[in-house]
Amino acid sequence: MTDTKLRQKLGPNASSFERHIAVGLDTAGLKIEDFDPVYMSHTEDKSKGVGFGIKQVKGDSSSYVCCFEDGLEFPTGCSSIVIDEDQSASTIAVLVLVSILSGRPIESPDCPHCEEEA
Repeated sequence: MTDTKLRQKLGPNASSFERHIAVGLDTAGLKIEDFDPVYMSHTEDKSKGVGFGIKQVKGDSSSYVCCFEDGLEFPTGCSSIVIDEDQSASTIAVLVLVSILSGRPIESPDCPHCEEEA
């Protein structure tokens, strides 16, 4: 988590998500570095800005999630968990923290449009 230039570009939702994850892991006595945190730009949609990503399971790249301003994205699947008035970035951070602490990673929600195409 040393890329301060990208960290400074986090929007309020991604920043809130990052802070909740960092405080939660620290409170649980875990090192955030063990979960490979990273600041990144979206590879397909540059308008999403900079996001904060973390693995939900140590050493398991498939458990990686990244929070951008509009929601939480997954490495697989075609859907995301949206951030809106009813579901804040802090709520999504709690979901990810529980997944980390329980060892049960959350996965991309089913997308009805993707299922129709399959």
